[in-house]
Amino acid sequence: MKPKYTPNFITLNQLFKKHLDLDEKPIVILINDEIMSEDYKEFLVDENFILKIIVNNLTTSQKNTEVNLIKIITKTSEKHTKSERNTY
Repeated sequence: MKPKYTPNFITLNQLFKKHLDLDEKPIVILINDEIMSEDYKEFLVDENFILKIIVNNLTTSQKNTEVNLIKIITKTSEKHTKSERNTY
């Protein structure tokens, strides 16, 4: 981090309310392609490091059951992905 960097910590719940218009469907969260199992109402992230948020509606194998799949990509993840691409 830069010497004078000030993180902007926010819960995922606050982040979603601020940036997304979600319905009442259940939520599945992926952060950098890893499934999140913690309580998203308490889990903190640095809002400055969020690169992209992608929301998809998925139908499960149960009839007529839909969930919101929220993919969060962080700046750190994107940097690693570019670096990995350059090594091959």
